[in-house]
Amino acid sequence: MIALVGARASGKTTAGRLAAERLLRPFVDLDEAVERETGQSVPALLEADEPRFREIEAGCLGRVVAASPGNAILALGGGAPMHFEARRHLSRAVVIYLHARPETLQKRLRRDPRPHPPLLGFDGVDEVAAILGVRDPLYRGIADAILDTDMLSIERVAKALEREIGRLETLEHSRLRAY
Repeated sequence: MIALVGARASGKTTAGRLAAERLLRPFVDLDEAVERETGQSVPALLEADEPRFREIEAGCLGRVVAASPGNAILALGGGAPMHFEARRHLSRAVVIYLHARPETLQKRLRRDPRPHPPLLGFDGVDEVAAILGVRDPLYRGIADAILDTDMLSIERVAKALEREIGRLETLEHSRLRAY
């Protein structure tokens, strides 16, 4: 399984879905899976109780990883890897970090009509740099590969993702043949 991590607006869901479609792979969006399981929206769950939401999200991630085929592409919410249980589940996946600078993420968020609930108590767009400052080291620590999505259109992010998945799978096949 390929798991995509990164900040809000890095392209995990949109580019991940596009790459999965072109590679003829199943695609799973963790936020959508959480909403199906709970019957509530992610923004509502976050607003009600973020720590409880992270527990729900981590449990859902474990079920998704266990139930999904090995060739699936999974897009995680930006904060999902913050929970220790989620990181344990991610150890069974190949993790790709879609990285972008805070300025790029802010521009993308401003163009996105969907709600972005604040996580630190101030505007969801303005808090990007502070959140990325905390999460970037963690994303890097769990990533098997890092893709820089700065200055790339969603189409180009998807193409870069397709190339990286192919590269990682070639490496894995080479490793398996060596044994």
